[in-house]
Amino acid sequence: GNDSLCCMSVLPYCPPVNTDRPTPRQEACSVAFEHMLRHTYHLYESEEEMQRREEVLANLSVIIRDWIRSLAQRKDVSYGDGGGRIFTFGSYRLGVHGPNADIDTLCVAPNFVEREDFFSSLHTRLATNPRVTELQPVREAHVPVMKMYFAGVQIDLLFAKLSESVIPQDFDILDKKHVRNVDEKSVLSLNGCRVTDQILKLVPNIDAFRTTLRAIKLWAKRRGVYSNVMGYFGGVSWAILVAFVCQLYPNACSHTLMAKFFKVCTEWHWNERLPIMLTRIDDSDPSVPVWNPEKNHRDRQHLMPIITPAYPAMNSTHNVCESTARVLKEEFRRAYERVCRDIENNDMRLQAVPSREEVEMVWQPLFEPFPFFTSFKHYMQIDIIADTESSLRTWAGYCESKLRTLVLNLEQVPDVEIHPWPSSFSHTVQRTRHVPVPNKPDERMSAEVKVFATSFFFGLKFASLPRDPRSGNQSINLATPVSRFITQINHWAEKKEDMEICIMHVTRKNLPSFVPLGGPKRKVTEVEANVAQSPSAVSNGTATPTSVAPVAPTVPPAVPPPKKTKSESEVLTQQTQQRLSTNGNPPPSSAPSSESSDPVARAPVNLKKPVIIKLKS
Repeated sequence: GNDSLCCMSVLPYCPPVNTDRPTPRQEACSVAFEHMLRHTYHLYESEEEMQRREEVLANLSVIIRDWIRSLAQRKDVSYGDGGGRIFTFGSYRLGVHGPNADIDTLCVAPNFVEREDFFSSLHTRLATNPRVTELQPVREAHVPVMKMYFAGVQIDLLFAKLSESVIPQDFDILDKKHVRNVDEKSVLSLNGCRVTDQILKLVPNIDAFRTTLRAIKLWAKRRGVYSNVMGYFGGVSWAILVAFVCQLYPNACSHTLMAKFFKVCTEWHWNERLPIMLTRIDDSDPSVPVWNPEKNHRDRQHLMPIITPAYPAMNSTHNVCESTARVLKEEFRRAYERVCRDIENNDMRLQAVPSREEVEMVWQPLFEPFPFFTSFKHYMQIDIIADTESSLRTWAGYCESKLRTLVLNLEQVPDVEIHPWPSSFSHTVQRTRHVPVPNKPDERMSAEVKVFATSFFFGLKFASLPRDPRSGNQSINLATPVSRFITQINHWAEKKEDMEICIMHVTRKNLPSFVPLGGPKRKVTEVEANVAQSPSAVSNGTATPTSVAPVAPTVPPAVPPPKKTKSESEVLTQQTQQRLSTNGNPPPSSAPSSESSDPVARAPVNLKKPVIIKLKS
C-alpha cells in the first residue's frame, strides 16, 4: 500500500498510518465536497483572473530587473545577465489560492544589492508607478516585507540578498549553498520559497492535498485562527500540517483527509517533544542554526511546533503563545467532535451514493463562522490612528506586527484569558488638528477633523477576581501590561506626529457600530449573528456599520468523548518519540501547556486613565 510514496524524491519523516484506498462512496463524497468548495464557497478563481496574475508577475519581474540594472550602474558593478529574479511561494505557488488572494513573492538579488536599497530606491520606483497602489513597507516585521496592490492584485514582496554576484537563469532555490553566508533576514525570506517547493515534493497526492488545504484554510479563516502575526497558524503552517496528514494517509481522498486532519490535530500531544515534521532535520552544517530544542532554550519554549521541511529547519509557529494555543486546541476539538468524528465513523446520515446537497449539509457546521462579537462580555479595543491613509498603512503595519507582544504582556496578569481576533476594521475618528483659516492661508486654527483609523479587538475572560466589600463589584488593573506595550510602540524610530494608538475597554453592549453586531442594542436572531460575522462581512478588514447589538451565542450540547482505545494518533506519537530519540535530540523537558475547555474571552483598556476594568456582579 506504499506505492504512492515512491514518486517522492524526499522520504517523509513518519511512515503511513493507513494506506487504504478510498471506497466508491468516499470518492463520490470527495467529488461533491470539491463541488461545494468551488460553487458554494467560491474558492477557485477564473481563467481570466489567473491570466491577470501572470501578467502582473511578469511586469513586476521587469521592474525588479530594471531596478537592479540601475543599481549596478550607479555602484559601477558588472553583473552581465545575472540580475534579480522573482519567485512565488505560499498559496499561489502551492496552487490553492482563491479569487482576490494575495501573491507571496520573493526578490532574490546579487550581493551588491542591500536591503536598504530595497526599502529606498525600489520603494521609490514602485511608489511612482501608476499601477501600484497602497504601497506599505513593513521593515520591522519578523520577515521584512513590502505590501502593495499591483494593477489590482495584492502583492507581498520579500527580499533576499545572496552571497553570489550573479543570479543565473537556471538558479535552483532549493540548493543549500544559497542559505550559507547570508544574513538572517535573507534566510527567513528564502525559506518561504524553499519550504513551498519542498512541500510539493513531499506530498504523495497533490490533488487531494490541494483540495484539503483549500478547505482547511477556509475553516481557519472563518473560525478566526488564520494569522501568523497574531499568534495563530499562518499559511505555511497550515500547508505543512495538511501535508503531514496526507503523508499519514497517502491514498486517502479529500473527504477522508478532512476528518483525519481534525482527528490528528485533536489527539496530538502538542509540545516541543512532538513537533510536526515532514522530513528529518538536516543539521549537517554546524555553522547554520536549525530548530533544536535540546540545544536552544528558545526552541524549548515553543508550544505547537510545526517544522519547515527545507534547510535550515525552522519552527513556522514560533509566534504561538499560551492564549492562541488554547484557542487553536479548542477549535480542533470542536471541529472533530461536532463534525469529523461522525464522518470518520461512517455515520454520515447519507445514502450509499450521496447527493451534493447531502454532503454539503454534513460539512456545513464545520464552516460556521466563530461568533466573536457575541462570545464575550468584555473586549479590548486597539485603535490605530493617522491623518492620512498612507500614513495609517505604515503605522498599522508596524502596530499589527507587535500586537502579539501585548498578548504576552496580558498573559502575565493572573486570572485573565485573551482571545485575539485577527481581522481589523477600518473607520474614521474625530481629532483636533490645526488647519488653515478659510481665506487666510497664513493663519491656523484648531478644528475637529475626521482622521483614519483601524481597530483590532481582543476578547477577554476573567476567572475568580477579588470583590469590593462595599460595592460588591470585581475589578482588575491592566495598566502595567498595556502601558509597557504603549511605551514600546511609541519608541518606534519611524513614528510620526500624527500616528496614535489608543487602547480601551468596551463591553459587549457598547461595541462600536463599525464591527458586526455593534451599535445600539436590540435583539437579533442566531441567523443574523452568523451572517453578520461571516468572513464576507470582514474579509477586507472593514465592516459595514450596523445598528444591531449582540446576543449570547447558543452553546451546543457537550459531545461525550470517544472511548479510549489504542488510537492511530497514539501509535503515531510512539513512532515520533522513537524517531526523535534515535535522532539524538529529545529535549530535556516539556514546555508547560495551558489548556482550558472553556471558551476564551478578553477585555480592552483605556490609555488615558488607570486601566481598571470593573465587573458588575
